[in-house]
Amino acid sequence: MSEADPKDMTPPVAWDGIARSYMPPAKLAIDPSLKLFDARSANVDPITFEVVRNALISANFEHGALLEKLCTSPVLLFGRDFQTSLLSADGELACMGPNLQYFGNSAARTAQWTLERRSANPGIRPGDMFFSNDAYVGSPHQNDCVLLAPVFVGDELFAWVSNIIHHMDVGGAVPKQNSGAREVWQEAPLFPSFRLVEDRVPREDLLAMFIRQSRLPLMVEADMRAAIAACEATRGKIEALVERYSASTVGAVLAGALDAGERMFRARLETIPDGCWSHRVYTEAAVPGDRNAYCYQINLTKRGGRLVVDNRGTDPQAGAISLTFGPFSGAVFAALTSQLAADLSGVNGGVYRCVEFDLEPGLLSSPNHPAPISYTGAAPVGACIYAAVIAVGKMISCSRDPEVRALALGPTIPHFYTNGLEFDRPGGGLELFSSLDGMFGSLGAMPHRDGVAAGGHSWIPESVAPNIENYEHQSPLLFLYRRHLDAGAEGAGRTRGGVGVEQAFVPYGVTHGRAPSHMNESFPKSQGQWGGNPGSRSFFRIHRKTGIEGRLAQGQVPERSDEIGGEVTPLAYKGPSEPLGPDDVIEWATPTTAGWGDPLSRDVAMVEADVARGHLLPEVAKRVFGVVFAPDGKTDPDATATLRRAMRAERMGREPSRDLAALDAQYDGLVVGDALVLRQGRWACRCGEDLGAAHDNYKHTAVMAEAPVQQLASEFVSDDPEMADLMVLRQFLCPGCGVRIDTELVRAGDPVLHDVRIEES
Repeated sequence: MSEADPKDMTPPVAWDGIARSYMPPAKLAIDPSLKLFDARSANVDPITFEVVRNALISANFEHGALLEKLCTSPVLLFGRDFQTSLLSADGELACMGPNLQYFGNSAARTAQWTLERRSANPGIRPGDMFFSNDAYVGSPHQNDCVLLAPVFVGDELFAWVSNIIHHMDVGGAVPKQNSGAREVWQEAPLFPSFRLVEDRVPREDLLAMFIRQSRLPLMVEADMRAAIAACEATRGKIEALVERYSASTVGAVLAGALDAGERMFRARLETIPDGCWSHRVYTEAAVPGDRNAYCYQINLTKRGGRLVVDNRGTDPQAGAISLTFGPFSGAVFAALTSQLAADLSGVNGGVYRCVEFDLEPGLLSSPNHPAPISYTGAAPVGACIYAAVIAVGKMISCSRDPEVRALALGPTIPHFYTNGLEFDRPGGGLELFSSLDGMFGSLGAMPHRDGVAAGGHSWIPESVAPNIENYEHQSPLLFLYRRHLDAGAEGAGRTRGGVGVEQAFVPYGVTHGRAPSHMNESFPKSQGQWGGNPGSRSFFRIHRKTGIEGRLAQGQVPERSDEIGGEVTPLAYKGPSEPLGPDDVIEWATPTTAGWGDPLSRDVAMVEADVARGHLLPEVAKRVFGVVFAPDGKTDPDATATLRRAMRAERMGREPSRDLAALDAQYDGLVVGDALVLRQGRWACRCGEDLGAAHDNYKHTAVMAEAPVQQLASEFVSDDPEMADLMVLRQFLCPGCGVRIDTELVRAGDPVLHDVRIEES
């Protein structure tokens, strides 16, 4: 072989935390002056192992509880926008807490970057703590600040204690996240890892440097000192545990717990045939005023007990909707651990060992510096968690083990919906409000049960939204109502998604304000699984000229949207900042999640129960689920069967030639999702209709019905029809029985996604 021409050689991609996100090499380049403790040779009896393992988990949980007690920010007190972690000496995640799961990989990446870049100069010593908010190193975005405390045994680095907390404001051109940034320099400053604490004493000069950036310096300082104190207290607990049981015992338990998690995860993966599963999700408006839709795609390739994750199919980086490797990988791990490793109690590092990332640089989920990243927490990371949850759910649906198949979770909501308001204090100064009601979330439909209304997030186990009284105590706001959304076509399926929450509130005691941060969606983002309907849109509306002050004075309190009145100001999805006055009513909602399976396959008894409980109107049940109610309020089985067949015929464009198959029937082959069967190297519907060779995309054999998503049902009609018509809903129907096998909520013109590829029959 001739020697390659140097001019033809493409330089390797540098995932260094500077030009691009940091991705650690197979072997960390640590300065030899830093010695790492190794306890893998120690043997520990089972009882001691469990005692120490639970002590480590408890120490990490107590770390989070202490943060909640010490911090002052409402984002931390009520939103639990933080994470605590215990890492091995080389930065491998050992334990994480029940808060934001996608934060877990950020601590590990930051610790590993610190080991490679700081072990020589200034060095890593007992009593140190390191600080970073650099998203290209590992932090999710600038507001999410990583604190790392090394734990030493003698002169050897034994472990790391870490917390990540979200600060309300860390500087930059605008308070909080800058949705209009086009370069990272228009955002709050990035601080790569530096030593903030020496000999257990904070460096006041560096602490002041960071606090000086904030518009809320007192709150930021209080929370920074709380983070330092909580890290120090937890480091002391690990040191005490080592003193009691010996470093070799505690170290062996750390390593053994990781090994056990790895074995369990690999065993569950082995029940799934080798193949590739993909999902894509769309967002809108890279910057305020942008009228385009953008795609994130996640692909999982499974071989034996390993997964390779890539992001091909994702759009190039644009505007302020990118996220770096720390939060992107955290999003994937949140989807994996919540579905395949929830029983590990946060000891998730063994799962991380089984996953590799093969990312294409320059895309929305792997941007090159100086892409802005401050908006990560509001939209990009939620979109990637959602896409990963769907991809992982489809992979799990292919398992040969019913117990593993049952672990699949329904779709999450695709963004973390929030809004940020500013008010001018009468005596001067600025009042900031950041809604944490995105914590209400909603749990998506699952294979064997409906989703949970306002059920939080699968990737935030301790999702809790604040009480209204907390908001009214801390901010100049008066809330009119907070209620569940009505159930309808949104989230419909064989099992339906949980409904979201809507609320209305007014400025109180202030005359001027602004809404610089809000999301008023023009199309739904959440696609259902295996044929379920999409979820609903989030909205943010301002009603002006409502006369609300006079109405409240007369005891008239609106309880629903249609009772607010006034003139609704048309708002884009993202910005620009909107003025607020004392007569304005703000209306906001977090959406209903998507459904699972064909709505026309929903058990009639479940529809009847929904109507009886007042969750669904009879006319909506007929329109969406094809269930007919008799005058006595009971369902009419014959009329229901006739209507459902007619509805399947209408969406197919012809009469079905086969009858629907029973969902609980036994099949000779691998059942995938709700309607597919894979046997003898070919796809088939449960009804027996052949759908082509296993290596082909069954969607090309199915009947495809495509139309703008607005046309699916009246509930999907948008306030911004021009933007909404960028998106179409593709229904893939069995050519025999007409069951809806799956759907795609996709940008018009994008190719059909080959989202399930199984390499064995």
